[in-house]
Amino acid sequence: MWIVRWILIAVVIVLILLFSLQNQAQQVSVNIGYWTSPEIPLYFALFIAFVIGLFVWFIVATFQILQLKSHIKSCRRDNKKLQDELTALRNLPLEEPEEKPQPDDQSGQ
Repeated sequence: MWIVRWILIAVVIVLILLFSLQNQAQQVSVNIGYWTSPEIPLYFALFIAFVIGLFVWFIVATFQILQLKSHIKSCRRDNKKLQDELTALRNLPLEEPEEKPQPDDQSGQ
């Protein structure tokens, strides 16, 4: 299975290289707000956009992982409390306490 993964990665890298070689002559300028970049190759502009996207994804994923770890810790704490409660309930005696006889309120009859 690992060989299929490496072959797929190699194919993707070759396709990216072919795309960049075919678009070397195309020059673009990127406008972001009031700033305009100098003329750069199209593949470089796409590469920069890809790297920025990876960086944003990494930040978002990091915060999600931290949030999930906090949630897991909270669930484990709740699970421990429930396990302790269940253990306490299992250790209760099975016999019901005997009922004490009630005194009759029939005085003098």
